[in-house]
Amino acid sequence: MRFMPSSPLGRAVFVIVFATGVFLRLSGLDWGVPHRENQSSYYHDEGHQLALVEMDWKTFRTSFGYYELTRPVFFYRVVSRPLLAAGRALGLDDPNTRVFEIATLRSMNALVTIIGLLATYAVGRAVGGTGTGLWALAFLAVMPGHWYYAHVLKGDVLIATFYALALLIGFRMVERGDLRAYLFAGLLLGFGTSAKVSMLVAVPFFLFAHLLRALRERRLSFVVGRQVWIATFAAVLMFLLWYPYPFINFPRFVEESQEELWGPNAGFFSLRTDVRPAVYAEVWRSYQGLDRPFLDMIFGRFLRAAILPAAAVAAVCALIRWRRGDVRLLLVIAFAGLFYHSMTFIAPFDDRYVLPAAPFVAVLLATAAAGTLLPWLAASPALRTAGAALGALLLFGTAAITSVTFPAVGGEDPREAAIAWLAAEAPPGVLVAQPTLTGRWSLVIDRTRVTSMPIIFGEGNSRHVMRLTNPELVVVQREPWNYDHTFRYELEGVRGPFEQFLRSYDRVRTFGTEPQVLGGRLPRNMSLPVIDIYRYARTSGADVISRIVDAPMTISARGEIVQALPGTFSESALRGRTMRVTFDLSQLSDVWKKGSEPLRVGLLALPNGAPVPSTFRDLPGESTFLTKEGYIGWLTHLRPSDVPADATITLAIDTPAPQIWDVYESQGKRLQPRGSLRRDMQSARFAVAVLQSGPPAGTVRVTEAVLEQPHAP
Repeated sequence: MRFMPSSPLGRAVFVIVFATGVFLRLSGLDWGVPHRENQSSYYHDEGHQLALVEMDWKTFRTSFGYYELTRPVFFYRVVSRPLLAAGRALGLDDPNTRVFEIATLRSMNALVTIIGLLATYAVGRAVGGTGTGLWALAFLAVMPGHWYYAHVLKGDVLIATFYALALLIGFRMVERGDLRAYLFAGLLLGFGTSAKVSMLVAVPFFLFAHLLRALRERRLSFVVGRQVWIATFAAVLMFLLWYPYPFINFPRFVEESQEELWGPNAGFFSLRTDVRPAVYAEVWRSYQGLDRPFLDMIFGRFLRAAILPAAAVAAVCALIRWRRGDVRLLLVIAFAGLFYHSMTFIAPFDDRYVLPAAPFVAVLLATAAAGTLLPWLAASPALRTAGAALGALLLFGTAAITSVTFPAVGGEDPREAAIAWLAAEAPPGVLVAQPTLTGRWSLVIDRTRVTSMPIIFGEGNSRHVMRLTNPELVVVQREPWNYDHTFRYELEGVRGPFEQFLRSYDRVRTFGTEPQVLGGRLPRNMSLPVIDIYRYARTSGADVISRIVDAPMTISARGEIVQALPGTFSESALRGRTMRVTFDLSQLSDVWKKGSEPLRVGLLALPNGAPVPSTFRDLPGESTFLTKEGYIGWLTHLRPSDVPADATITLAIDTPAPQIWDVYESQGKRLQPRGSLRRDMQSARFAVAVLQSGPPAGTVRVTEAVLEQPHAP
């Protein structure tokens, strides 16, 4: 049977649809890849996979873990290393970025998905003829999750292609039962399982196809005949060729396999005894919740809405066709059902977990659109018209979703656009803040022009917003309305204070767009970002609770001098308040100003009646510190060239919550966070330090020391 449609119109449609699918999968392979040094990929483990690919064999042999055991890392290593070496020899790489390397690895996924397009067309054609094949090809070509994950180093999209190929092999196993079909089944099963354990779903599918063939053979010997042994031998051999971990380091393989099966990071078919299969209806709901619209993200809301009714009708029609000797639709339904059952063993953590079902969905909906659920009824004009109308609605609705989401992948990266805007519009020396300066959601800003600073300090549930920070510009990646789980952690526990912080700012620019179709919002993954830039607009101010220093206090900048400020404060008196001290550096000596010796100026909190320290020689030149005696504070390191034009510097210690001590420094109008420390104090007093290790530097004056209550924005 010819692969291409026989009619000129059919061939034209095939070429157009297939070319569209190829374009969607090969365009934008550099999307979200770090285009500058120290920048992370949007996809959190791509950098890790690249490191594993480039790792020398000796190190790889001794350091692989459960991560490699469940992902196609070895496949990427074998195939991509020659490509990477050739590209570098031709000068295609950039040593300061990872664009070429990650795009090369992604291209392998993209090429496999293109094979998946052809395989799904072949499955549809085998089930219902050329029209069904073209509908299946069209649905898969524009399916949002399928083209999206062609740009990502995830093995789920590979499994989608392997499932489509497995269906073609299953058809041949039942209808011919020849050795070649069983050999291909074994090779595909072994290779696919080496890439991702979810390929094991094909085992019961191939067994089901084999039993259907055995019913046709009506020979008991066929059930355990040579076909089974050939498939088994081929599967084991292919698996071991592409899964070398037991050979290269067996003890480590055993250790990491136990971690994968029973440990806290247990994977697909977990053997942990505390895991119980969920109710089938609950599986569907868990992938279509308010904050986890994963089915919409993979299939699009139009195809997703048609899946359940189409599957129910197709299951009935498959049984009718089987009674007439046609098992192909039954095999599609059986494989889809086995995959759905496998979903009861894993937590609904990500949309890509349902991605392998893409060929099933495309083929089942294609049979409805082509009117070939029952082929002997396909000649009915009413059935063909209704099917075509349904197919057109589903296809154009899904294509509309792709049209508003694909430009984000094929167009300009919002991170790069935001960085370019800051480089052109932000005045030199301006303070630019982000929630955090680490992670794949932060921008790598040119710090030779502007000062970059974080807003959120701490770790895990102990994080908090540095509330005294008032930078001129704030860069924030907007959370999707569906609260993508990969970004939720960035603001977990601090969303309220962070939103309050932003009330002092006006949004001035947005990069990226929220996808919409017919006025309705679409779920958005954080790897399709929307970045907002805010400008400081309203001053929050503070109320003075107590003036600690009524008149300027002079400190000799000779040696190490630490001088206590008046007053002792209880923990409740300090909670939610700020100690702010301003130093006047105008009376530093000309001898010091012409030299190079540093001067350290600091603000300390002394806990629970602790004495004033006599020395700080063991502390680094500039740091937040928490000494073994419990002293908390900040030392700023000043060289003559660092003295501000107005010769003033402000240090502050803020206590926004119990046990939290935030330290700030200002050499201008804005306080900059320098760190956050945790210490339980029943009471505290404050001290200032002027530490000079060289010749006398003159005098430093404390012109103001106040305890303030900051205003809420």
